This record gives sequence, structure tokens and C-alpha cells, in this order.
Amino acid sequence: MDCFENASEERHAGSSAPLEERRARSPAPLEERGAGSPASFHAPLVATASVRRCPARQVRHGILRVALAVAALAAALPASAVNEARELQPRPVEDLVPERVVVWQDDLESGAPGWTHGDDSFMPAKFHVDSYLAYDDPEHEDDYSWWCGEQDPDYSGGDGYGNSWDQKLELPPIELGISAVEHTSWGAIKGMYREDAEGPPERKGQARTATPVLSFRYRHDTEAGYDFVYVEVLDGDEWVALNSPGYDGSSGGWQEAPGFSLDGYGDPVRIRFRFVSDGAWSDADGYYDSDGGAFHVDNIVVHDAVTGEVFYREDCEGGVGQSQPFVPEGSGDYWHLVDNACQAYSGTRCWSVNHPDSTHVPPMLRDWLQTPFVDLPYAVSPCTLHFVSQMFMTDACGGSWQEWGTNDGGNTWIRTAWWYGDQCEYGYGVCEHFAGAIPLSWTGHWGGRVAGKWVMLTDEFGNTSSPYCNRAGITIDDVWVEAWIP
Repeated sequence: MDCFENASEERHAGSSAPLEERRARSPAPLEERGAGSPASFHAPLVATASVRRCPARQVRHGILRVALAVAALAAALPASAVNEARELQPRPVEDLVPERVVVWQDDLESGAPGWTHGDDSFMPAKFHVDSYLAYDDPEHEDDYSWWCGEQDPDYSGGDGYGNSWDQKLELPPIELGISAVEHTSWGAIKGMYREDAEGPPERKGQARTATPVLSFRYRHDTEAGYDFVYVEVLDGDEWVALNSPGYDGSSGGWQEAPGFSLDGYGDPVRIRFRFVSDGAWSDADGYYDSDGGAFHVDNIVVHDAVTGEVFYREDCEGGVGQSQPFVPEGSGDYWHLVDNACQAYSGTRCWSVNHPDSTHVPPMLRDWLQTPFVDLPYAVSPCTLHFVSQMFMTDACGGSWQEWGTNDGGNTWIRTAWWYGDQCEYGYGVCEHFAGAIPLSWTGHWGGRVAGKWVMLTDEFGNTSSPYCNRAGITIDDVWVEAWIP
């Protein structure tokens, strides 16, 4: 019996089943490992064959924030793994597959040589001026518009947008001229020259009135209910949505936005367009095929609704825009080795991903941790990468982690699982540990270079510590690769 023949028994892989049906990963109890082990060890119970997706969030000022979807979808998952996910029977590590050989292992006590980790949160600006599907302006021969999207032959339909985008287009500060106009009288001016004059006369301020309104042309095509376009204005130190709950789905072509009032938002007024997609179902993974998504905007005008005075106009003609795409810096790499006997399974060292000075996982992370590559001869069939972990991800809307495997030296990575869950919420202690497994053989593969990878994902709010045990993030320890040698 080789790895491929028995692989379905040990996979806790993702599924392409409907997203609404998945529930949280819930660990199942397992008898304690041998006497003298530093902590009890449990095997996780696999989630059902579908995915729970995080509902959109409502926060102050009515901004509808879309958090990360927790989905187990992989564009290239092998056929034997995409149709269903099976519940694993709890079993001790020693009883997994006795006939298989451990070809590599690391308990991290020697400092984790060969391991790598990094931050993939940086994303280049996707808003750009383009003629593709631009607004057909009868006043111009050549048409250009701002587009948050891209043409990519790997996308479904060859165009659209990807997962986990958070893209912003900021207009320059727009002066409305709502300032105090000083006035006085001739009599008061003459009084300044009397011998008994005490100084300049008191001046009274008269505010200029204006009724600023924002209008624009737009089109969008996004996954309805999960990927949103917001029109935002800066209110003090917080951006608020003028079009709450946001644009989603298909606009049915180019539309003209109703006038959004900018009254009370300061002078100069700050405006931006923002597109946020969740973690799955986009043109990039092929599960949603948009028509030139996500969002186009053109003919942006801020004017006085009473007098008609134009404060700002932008039509992108000539291929040049005045607005500025916002490109945030990367969120940072928070994977680090910790020396903690409670978090580690054997010894005292393990990998952890959270802020080192708190129990909070920072927002907007795309932080990955990868094992060293393990070279296997052709006569050896790679089976599974096993590991021991802890999990303190209390909310699927705040964060999740993915598990990936490769058996061809990293040329092809397969996402085998996408999880969230808090062991303390399930009733386990803060020092207990659970089994994990990343399958490495999908097509009867022989030999090659194998490795595993974990990717921590958080949304714009980050993941707060578990209310049950004051921990956040996940830990990885005691990793080993098993292979079948005939």
C-alpha cells in the first residue's frame, strides 16, 4: 500500500463544496501520548465538506467592512481531495501509519536551520487609468477611466480582480472655499484715526455657504455579498462610507451616481474610492468570473449644488488622472521562534505568529512559514508532513491560516486546508496540543523535493486574543515527513 492509495484516509484537505456550509475546525480528544510527555496531544476533527464564510461587518458610521472569508478552496487541488472532506478518527501519532518511514524531522530545539518565513502582504496598486471598458464619453474621441482590475491570462475570462484585495484611490484635497470673510464699516475705519481710538475695530466673520456634492460615473462587477466598492470621505480622522452598504454584484454597465452630499466633512474635503475583496471567489481563483471587474470610475466632479460652481473635475482624458492610488507598506513578518514550554510540545521551542509584545495578531497579515525542502530519491514516495500545533484563532472574520504542500521543489504548491478555531473555546487547556497533517502525494508521485507551508491571514481588524485563555495566533512544533519505501 503506497501513499497515494491510502492518502484519502489522512487528508484534512479543502473542498470546492458550497461556501455557506463549512463550520469551524473543532479538535477531537485523543488519548494522551506516552507517559512523561510534556502535554496532552489531540488529533483535530476535520470540518465538514464545505466552507463557512465570514459575514460582512458593520462598524461605526455605517461603514460596511468585508472581512476575510475563511474558505477551503484551491484552484489546483487534486481530484481526490476536492469533492469531499472526511472526518478523521482520533488516533495517537504512533498509530498513524506504522509501515511508513520518517525521512525528516525537526523538533526546533536546535534553532530551526533551513526554515524560512516572510511577509506577502504587500500588493502593488491596482487602480490605474486604462482604456479597457472605459466610459464612452461623447465629448472625447479617446476614452480613459480609472480601473481597479487587471487583464491577466490566468484569470477566468482574462480580466477582473483577485482575492484579498484592499485597493484605494484618493482624490487630492479639494478646496471648497468655505472660509470666514471679514467685513467692517466705513465708520469703524474712520474711528481708527481718532486720538482716543483704542485699536482696530472688532471684525465680524461671515461664513460663506456652499452645498458641495460629489458625482461620478461608474461600473462594477464583484461577487455579490462579499466583495464591495466603497465611496468614502474623511470625517475627522476616520474614513466613512457615503454609499453604505457599498456597491456589489453587477452594475449592469456604466451608471451615474446620485449626488453624494459632502456637507459637514470639512474644507478641504478628502475623498477616496475603495475596493475590498474577501479571501475566495474571484477571477483569480476562477470561482467568480466578473465582466471586467472589479470597479471603474470616471467623470468625477465636486460642485456646489446651489450655484453650480465646480470645485473639482477629473475625467482621465489623455490617459492621465489627478487622483493617486494608495499603496500601503507590507504589514510585517510576525513568525518567530518562542522559548515557552507551554506553547512547545517537546522541549521548549516552537514557531508562533502573533505580535511578540502582545497577545494580538496584527491586521492585514499574509505571513508565511515554510519548512526546509526535503530531497527524496525516486524510489521513495512522499506521503505526509505531520506537525503539532496550537490554535487560538477566535473569529473566522478576524483571521485564519492556510496549509500548503509541494512535492516538486516549490514549482507547484497545493493548498490542502484553510482553518480557524480556538482550542480554549472548545474546552481544551492553553498548554494542550493537536495533530496536523499536510498531504504531499496527490498523483502517485515518486521522489522529488517536498516541503510544507503555513500562511497566517488577518483582515483589517486583526485577530484579538482568545477570551478563554488570553492567547492569539497559532504555534507549530515537532514537524516530520513520512514516506513510503517499497
